[in-house]
Amino acid sequence: MLPAGVFAQGYNTRFDLDNGGLVSNGGDMGWAWGRPTYSPGPIFAFSTPNCWGTNLSGNYGNNAWYTLSTAFEVTLPWVHPPAF
Repeated sequence: MLPAGVFAQGYNTRFDLDNGGLVSNGGDMGWAWGRPTYSPGPIFAFSTPNCWGTNLSGNYGNNAWYTLSTAFEVTLPWVHPPAF
């Protein structure tokens, strides 16, 4: 919850031209940025041609634990010390 009077600027990107600065922990089989090609899954991105998805060309692995993280630092000025 934000302190009273504090407004957060949201992060917004379409992922069509670049990966938005996000980083995957899943290697080749985890989250991937690119053009989806797997059917019966989505065969196109909302903002074509690219998107982030779990294994764009097939099924994701059993017991998968994939994360996407920001590659840039996010500072919350009202948190002391800053949470990273």
